[in-house]
Amino acid sequence: MKKQEKLIPSRFYWNLYNLVSIIAAKNKAKYKINKDNDFYKRDKKRGTIVIYNHASNLDHFISGAFFKKTKTNYVVTRRFAYNKTLNFAFSLVKAIVRDQFKADLPSILKIKRVVERGGNVCIAPAGQVSVHGAITHIHPSIVKLIKMCKVDVYALQMHGTYLNYPKWSLNRHGYPIYVDCVKVLDADNLKQIPDEEVYQKIVEGLNVNDHLYQKEKMIPLKNKKLTQGFTSTYYVCPYCKTKYNLKEEKNNIIHCTNCNKNIVFNKYGILEGEDLEKDFDETAWFKLQENILVDEIKNKTINKNSKVKLFANSLDNKVVEEVGEGILHFDGENLYYDGTFRKETIHKDFDLKKIYQFPFKPNTRFNIPDEDHLLEFVPDKVNEVTEWGQIANAIYRIETENAEH
Repeated sequence: MKKQEKLIPSRFYWNLYNLVSIIAAKNKAKYKINKDNDFYKRDKKRGTIVIYNHASNLDHFISGAFFKKTKTNYVVTRRFAYNKTLNFAFSLVKAIVRDQFKADLPSILKIKRVVERGGNVCIAPAGQVSVHGAITHIHPSIVKLIKMCKVDVYALQMHGTYLNYPKWSLNRHGYPIYVDCVKVLDADNLKQIPDEEVYQKIVEGLNVNDHLYQKEKMIPLKNKKLTQGFTSTYYVCPYCKTKYNLKEEKNNIIHCTNCNKNIVFNKYGILEGEDLEKDFDETAWFKLQENILVDEIKNKTINKNSKVKLFANSLDNKVVEEVGEGILHFDGENLYYDGTFRKETIHKDFDLKKIYQFPFKPNTRFNIPDEDHLLEFVPDKVNEVTEWGQIANAIYRIETENAEH
């Protein structure tokens, strides 16, 4: 008789993981959990899917602390599984490793088997950390996964994680975090609910906007150096619309060397500037940059070239290693890499119709989803990383608009 695969984390390893999460969460943030949340009142004999808004790299610690003794299978990106230490920890708690932004049937089937055995699966449908503090695009494929699993779905809502530690920041801002969890879908009603309504409920459950939250709370940020790292993500001046002329200066001032205008990031994390719109925040700034790229692509004026180092998964598929260097080029109609790959000279075209997101870390690297390898690019000018990430968003927007028409 075939031995059943062990899918649920053991009590010992989960408790250890939970303890580490609690210690890390308390060390990095002051947080409060609503103890009267829907998840704590669930039927503990039934499997669940917990989706969560992902606005900070603190989210895994905060969510780990939230689950307490409830054994949970996290869904994690394969990029982090190439880190030997993290991969070891993932294996102990039976994390489900999946490839980002492409079909990954084995991980989907594993999620289904876990919930069928009464397990709890935790997943961030956005796929990567929000770089601007508001909800990012949720791919509709999450609907198929949920309908296939036929379980109750809860949204873990973490308010303040972005304000505490934005993806672009080089340090924490000391903002308190409030955690709640609400039931968004009932397994017994899933069959009767149209896909569009399921999708809408998912989006509503994940729609946590820290900028709007702060306007209600108006809690001062604690760190005095609030803008360190800001220009790794915000590279277009809102006034003159030029790129890469912004500088971080003392007193949390962002200065444009082209038009000589200043924007202040005040103690509440709110942007202030001459003739700046009242509601102009990082989300609006990020959207402004994306809109410029969309216009450049539509008007065929974009011609982006970056000298890059190329990294990929090793031949034994255990780590990420440097495999070549060359030029990554995008002219609005074609995206391709010309350079070396494991000592061979290659020309690689990417299918723009399959472009959804380029997962990226500001000033560090970005990835382009590929069927055969993990492909990671590090530009010589690392401040270009965010623009490449936004190029993917712009391509997807245009492709979606074209499909609708």
